[in-house]
Amino acid sequence: MAPPFQSESDLNKFLDSICEESKNSKGDLDRRVAENLDQVRGKQWKGKSSPSFMYNIIESSLEDKNGKLSETKPEIMVLPSSNGLGPVAELLTQVVTSIWDRTKLEYKTERVALIGAICGAAFVGTPFNRRLANGMGDIDVVVKDPRSCGIDMCVTAAEDADLGEYVICEDYVPLDLLRAEFPGRGALVKRNERVSGYDI
Repeated sequence: MAPPFQSESDLNKFLDSICEESKNSKGDLDRRVAENLDQVRGKQWKGKSSPSFMYNIIESSLEDKNGKLSETKPEIMVLPSSNGLGPVAELLTQVVTSIWDRTKLEYKTERVALIGAICGAAFVGTPFNRRLANGMGDIDVVVKDPRSCGIDMCVTAAEDADLGEYVICEDYVPLDLLRAEFPGRGALVKRNERVSGYDI
């Protein structure tokens, strides 16, 4: 648990130290992902002279495997835990199926598989998005690149993620939305032309 802070600068120093710890725990993840991306994108030949013919088998096989995930929709069945709860379980099954259809879960599954195949892991979250449902807000299913996420370095397995004290997710938001949501501080954020949403 974070200690109480006397000033904003103390809070920022604490958050910076957590970010630094998270980056150190990731090691050379960025380099390994960049190498894997080169393989998938067909930059496999490292010699001085390029070969007369080269077919990118890695990319096509990944597309074939991941495409099969989006062809079949995931299904769920909620089972009653005791007698008399059958109608409730059926209703919950319909509700969850509707939520999965609305969030296009089959495409999210395909993206998780693609990021997992390239990066070795992927993050999935269900944050509350205030812009969904015509501004009323709703739960969203978000798939994140592991390079933009960090987790407490004491967590060594995915199933132990709830034991960590923090999770960091870097996100890229349009400046107009940021300034509308945070009128004072939002104006201080400057654009970064190096940021690209097409890195995977």
